[in-house]
Parts: sequence; C-alpha cells; structure tokens
Amino acid sequence: RTRVDHLVSELVATYGLHTSPSPNQNHILGKDRILQTLADPKSSRTNQFEVAARFEGLDEKCRVFNNDQLADALKIRLDELSTRSNRWTPEVLSLLLKLSDRPVENTIVEGLEHLKPALPPKPLTWSDIIADDPLDNHDGLWDDVDFVRDGSDEDADSLIRLPSSSESLSEPTPDPDDLPIHVRDIAIEPDVDGLDQIIESQCWNQATIGAHLQEGPECNKRESTIALTEVQVTCEVLFMLLGLPCSIYEERSDGRMIQNSRFGLRCLGPEAASPILDCFALVGHELAAVRRWKQRLERDAVLQTFQACVTKALATVESALAQIQARFIRPTGITASLLSLQDEIEAVTRRLRLLVPILSKIDEKKKADKPCLVLELLYDIVCTNDSSGNIAAFDFLAEVFLTCLQTYLKPIRHWMDEGELSQFDHNGFIRESQEDIPLSSVWADRFYSSYDEAGHLCVPRFFHLSAKKILTAGKSVNFLKLLGQPWPDDWVMKQDPESVSFELVKAPSGSSDLESFTDRFDEAMRAWIHGSHHASSAILMHRLERQCGLHRLLDALQHVYLFQNGHLSSLLAKNIFDRIDHKKRQWNDAFVLTDILRNMYTGVQCIDVESLALRSMAKPSASTDGAQGSIGLLGTLRLIYTMPWPIANIITSESISIYQRVWLLLLQAQRAKQMLEMRFSRSVALALMEDGKGYSAVKLRYRMLCWVNTFFSYLTDVVISSAAAEMRQRMASAEDIDGLITIHRDYVKSLEEQCLLSASRRSTLQAVMSVLDLMVLFTETCVPSVGQVVATSLGQSKGPSNAKAKQTRRRRQSDASSSDEEENAVEQDSSPQPVNSQRGLSAMQLRKMRDTFDQLHTFILAGLRNFSKGDEDNAIELLVGMLSSCCSPTGLVT
Repeated sequence: RTRVDHLVSELVATYGLHTSPSPNQNHILGKDRILQTLADPKSSRTNQFEVAARFEGLDEKCRVFNNDQLADALKIRLDELSTRSNRWTPEVLSLLLKLSDRPVENTIVEGLEHLKPALPPKPLTWSDIIADDPLDNHDGLWDDVDFVRDGSDEDADSLIRLPSSSESLSEPTPDPDDLPIHVRDIAIEPDVDGLDQIIESQCWNQATIGAHLQEGPECNKRESTIALTEVQVTCEVLFMLLGLPCSIYEERSDGRMIQNSRFGLRCLGPEAASPILDCFALVGHELAAVRRWKQRLERDAVLQTFQACVTKALATVESALAQIQARFIRPTGITASLLSLQDEIEAVTRRLRLLVPILSKIDEKKKADKPCLVLELLYDIVCTNDSSGNIAAFDFLAEVFLTCLQTYLKPIRHWMDEGELSQFDHNGFIRESQEDIPLSSVWADRFYSSYDEAGHLCVPRFFHLSAKKILTAGKSVNFLKLLGQPWPDDWVMKQDPESVSFELVKAPSGSSDLESFTDRFDEAMRAWIHGSHHASSAILMHRLERQCGLHRLLDALQHVYLFQNGHLSSLLAKNIFDRIDHKKRQWNDAFVLTDILRNMYTGVQCIDVESLALRSMAKPSASTDGAQGSIGLLGTLRLIYTMPWPIANIITSESISIYQRVWLLLLQAQRAKQMLEMRFSRSVALALMEDGKGYSAVKLRYRMLCWVNTFFSYLTDVVISSAAAEMRQRMASAEDIDGLITIHRDYVKSLEEQCLLSASRRSTLQAVMSVLDLMVLFTETCVPSVGQVVATSLGQSKGPSNAKAKQTRRRRQSDASSSDEEENAVEQDSSPQPVNSQRGLSAMQLRKMRDTFDQLHTFILAGLRNFSKGDEDNAIELLVGMLSSCCSPTGLVT
C-alpha cells in the first residue's frame, strides 16, 4: 500500500494533472482519483474478449475504407502473436489500442515493405554451374589421353621418360605427381628372413596347431609341456594384459583367466612358475572385467561420469603396458625377468584395480540405487586409503569421487538456485506431488523427500545430514516465486558444483594429518550448501515478516484465542453468557455472534476483524431451556480466524485446532467463574448464612471459586504466557521456514500438554470438565433457593426492593409487545427470583455436591502428580501445588 501511494504521488507530481487552483489540493484530488480507479475491481484486469473484438472492428474498418493491405498485414501479425501469447498479451494489445491515433488514416502502408523479412538465397544447382561454365570441351579437357608410343618422333618427345639410375643426377626430373602410378612401383619385396624369425619365435604355436590339425583336440592332453623362455612368456603375458589373444592363457566361460598347462618356463619347474603366472592371470581377469564394464551403455549421468573415469584410468594402464612391451621389442639387450615384471605390472595396475570391487557391487544393485551406491563406495574407499596413509591411491580415488560428485550435484544446484526439479534428474531424492495442492499447504505437501523400500533416504550416506537443507533451500526459492518476489539484485548466491574441488578436500602441504578426509569433506559441503540455503531462507523469512506480517498474526492469535487482552476477552464472554442466560432461541446465531466478536476487537491493530468469525455447531434454533449455563453448550462454539496462505503454511490447521480447544477451555472456565461470582451477590450470601444449611453452601462455593480461579490463573499466567515468550525467543533464532514450523508446532504441543488437552491426559480433562459442570449445577440449584429466602426473610426490611420485585413480576405477567421489553425487564431485575421451593437446595443435595467435588479434586491431583513424574516441565507440578494449597476437602482453606 505504501509503495503504491508513493508511485501515484510521483505520477501526479510529474504530469501535473491540475484540476483546481491550489497545487496541494490538486495533488490530493488527483492522487485520490487514481487510487479509486486502481481499487476498482473492474479496472484491475483487461477484458481479452473486448480487446479481440476491437481488433476485429479495426480490421473491418480497414476493409471498408479500401485499405486491404493494412488489414492483411494486421491479421498476419495477430495470427503470429496468437502462437506466442502469454498472460500479459491482452494488456499490451489494449495499451497499443489506447496509444493509437486513427490508424486507418494515419498509417503509412508503404512502410510495410521494409518490415518484410529478406528472402533466403536460392540453392546452387548444376544448371547454374553449367550456365556459368559450360561443358563444351572446346579445349579438349575431356578427351582421352593415349600414353602409348606410336613411333612418331614428336609423340616420343612429348612423352615423359623416367630417369634411369645410370643417368646423371644433375639432370632435371619431372614432378612425381605428374608420373603414372603402377602397382609394381609401390609393391614391397617380402622380408623372408624377418618372417622366418617370427615363425621361429612362435615355433610352439606352430607345433601345437599342427598336432591339433593332425591328431585332433585329444592329443593336447597327451603332449608333453612346451618349455618357453622368459622373454616369450613376457610377451604372452603382455598380450593377455592388453586384451589380445595369447597361447599360454585361456579364458573360461565366467571370464576368468587360467594358465594353459601345456606351457611352462624353461628355467623353472611347474610348481615354481605357476604362482607367478597365476598372479598375472588374476590381473588380466580384473583388467578384462574393466574392459567389459566400460563398453556397457549407461544412461545415468553419474554412472556415465564414473565410466569415463574408468576408461581414462584404463587407457593410462594400457599406455604403460605398451611402453613395457616396447622395451622387449627393441633389441636393446634387456634381460627379461618375470619377478621384476610382476612388480612393475603391480605398480602400474594397482590404482585401477581398486575400482574392480566397486564394479562388481554395482551390478548387484537395482538401476535406481546405482548412482548413490557408486558415490558411497567411492567415499568409503577414499576414507580407507586416507586413514591408512596411502597417498597415491588416495589422490587417484579422491579425484574420481569428486568428479562423479560434481555430476551428482549439478541437478541439486539447479534445484537450490531455481526451485525447480531438473528434467535430467531422474534419480534425485526430491519428488514433486502430482496432485493439486492448495496454497495453504504448498510448503509441506508439494515437494518431499523420497525413501526406498527399507525406509532410507534416497541419497548417499554422507548426504543425510545435508539433505534437509538442500530440500529447504529449493522450497524457499519456489515459495518466493509463488509470492511473486524475484531474487534481489544484491543477493549473489550462485555457486558451481565445481566449488567442491579436490584442492578443498586435500590436506594442505606441511600440515598435520590429524584432520581426516571426512572432516575436510563435510566442511566443504557445509560451506557449499550454506550459501544457497542461508540466502533463500533469509529472504523468505524477511518477506514473511515484512510483507505477510508473521509476528502480527501471532499477536492476533494471542489476543483472539488465548485471552491476552483479558478485558476484551471477558467482555466477549459476558456477551455470550448473557445471550445464554436470557434463553434466547437464536443465541447461537452465527451472524450475531460474528458481529459481536468483530465489534469487540475493532481497534486492535494486530487483528483483521474481517477475518474473524464465530459459529456454533448446534442448530441455530436450539433453545437453552433445560441447559442454562451448561459447560457443554459452550463446546459447540467455533472461533475462526482466517489467515493469508503464506502464514497458513507455518501455522497449520492442526495448530489452529489446538488454539480452538484452548480457547474453549478458557471460555468454559470463565463461565464457571462468572456463575460463582455474579450469581452470588452479598445479599444472597447473607441469606444463605441465616439459613440452616447456608454456611455449608457458602463454604463449598468459596472452595469452588478458589479452585476455578487457581485453574484459570494457571492457564493464562503460567502456561500461555511462559510458552509464548519462549516461542518468540526461539523464532528469533530460526534459520528457515522449517525451523519456524517446528518451533510453532512445539509451542502448540506444549499448550496442548500443559492445558490437559492431549490424548494421554483425557481422563484428567474429563474430571476438570465435571468440576466445572458441578460448579454451574451448584449455582443454578442454589440461587433459586436463595431467591425464596430473600423474598420471604428480607421482604419486611427491604421494602423498596420488595416493591421493585413485585413491579418486575407484574411487568412479566403483562402482555409484552416485543421481545426487547422482556429482555429489559430481565436485565433490570438482577437479584435471584423466588421459585417453587421444591427446586431449592436440600441438605442432601449439598452434601452430595460437596462429596463429588472432593472426589474429583482428589482424582485430578492424583492424575496430575502421575504426569509430573515423567514430565520435564514443572508446570504440571506447579499446578498440583497451587490446587493443593488453595483448596482442601476437609477444611475451608489449608
């Protein structure tokens, strides 16, 4: 409202809309007229159908004035705009219509030619090329050339002759590109000696193959072992490790590599050579598993990233194996040693082989669980190598882990920045409800965390503590969008997932190793998440307070439901009680009760009286006859305070239900207190003292009054005041909306527990209701008896009063013209009226009421003591002490 007033004032001051001689008066009048126009609901939005009708009329007008060119151009642009329209299109078109000045007469039609888009160039065709450069063969370009000599000297001179080796090198030679190419010129003579050497080096293969072809496969079992040199075995091992076919190893159906028993080392026996060859077979089996896994088609982004890291590491290993193989190929005189080769291969493949157990565990899980499983396995193995001090393996594995983590964090970053779920985040832990969610519960119900079948959150294990903040940050941004509030320009919160880099989690050089990778990683993640979470939550909480008035509504709830303003609450209760006491058939009329409620709180700044309503669940025509002053009759009332939807997401309907129950309990206690205080005037007390049973009745009334005053003071001063102060203090330090919701939920739960409204304390609450009912019954039974005593014993000494009572009875017996006169007569006669003495309070009834009160009092104290044993709060224990000290079953006051 303040911002609109400021903008309107600037508009009036800028354009000087003078309508009166006085500038100040003109400013006020112009401002008021503009504000009235803006407040008019008819001018809030443009009628899109009216705008369309005006454009149709403009099109028809152009054609009537023989300006079809302008009409066609307008229609083309309107049709194109209809495919790109949005919610503001009618307003823009309406603005253009209002800004236009006789468009049919003043539009320059020739200017439309300049708005036509340029035509694309025509595609190049062969006809265009031939037209530009005809293929007429006038220079003999397309003639066949005869390169064979025909004996003519001129032709012989024109041929190109290849120089022989005997000719001088100083003679000029033609360009090689111009020479004819023959197969014999590029053929290479075979190196027979080199081929013989290769065949000789693979002599065991030739023998094996020949024997297999001549005698069949069964001969392999009968042949003797073929002894190989270490160089030959080394070459075969390197072939196997590179994934190439070899002779000394065989691949089983399950992918494992086993040693071929037909081959052995020349310098070692089978028992000594087998362990070394088996070690090479194990390494080859693991490398083969890696090669098979990297060829799989993965659709998840995290698995694709992990696959890329594995492929890169495998390429590094194969490059190192190729360099080892190159040393044995070149004739450098290197001596081959399988033991040294084993150590070298172990060093080369050690880091890649650390990933093999992860690959086997990935295949055992479901597709949806694989991204989280990859990150968890990588995280565990990184922590293990960090704690064991394996720096080389830690550096490699940490780099792979953080690379996969950055891919996993990209959709999370999009969620935290934009408040929207990425279309590529198919395996994220945040889900959006597909149902229509009302705005009052959009915070709690629209977005939620997903859990697996075991009840675990669908995020990596190291993310469990941060998942709630991630969800809250995105929900805060989405909530701001619903409020129509974009991000302020001065809030810079964008961070890339790459900010969680290897340099942040790597231990600084020269520092001690006391800080583990887990601590460094958690610190980096907290810093990464805190930026977005803190910014979005701080902005949203600021706007909930300034724009939606969160604390103002909390003050309103304190006034309306919790009797914070005791004077107004007592006046409201008195109006309701008077309507019940006067036995009005329409006492619970919703319109009348709501009007009384709104008039009562008019002038309280924190309360919007238009949001207040008071209704009754009973029938509107229900009579109070036979239930006058009953506590149960008040239980049908429902006090409603409508809140704006942003605040309704914090103060939920469940919390309002508890507010309603606390208000009813206060109202019922107030009713019992009012009956004991107002019905017992001083004259009534004196009359009861003169009666034989009056002392016991006055004593019981005093005990009841002390009890209800103590209970009402406990509710208002001990429970509500202290809980509200604690709630406000905690809300001042809340970090986000979830914190506000939790704090307010704890507050209303505390009210429910301490006001005996919870399910576990239902029996004690029923006893309290019975006590309040007993107080009302005692008053209604005792006061009519007193009326008779007053009418008889005080009649001679109280002449004016007796005359007034007779005058009132005569007025009641006369025919009244309206119900208002009857109500005035009742209000003028405030003293108890004499009735039939059979309705009086007998000594037996008084003794029974006293015994019932004592039993209920004892039962309530026992129940409260039982609750106070397991309750950390001392409020219940304080109530026990207050009730014990103010009221005793055996005496008046203890």
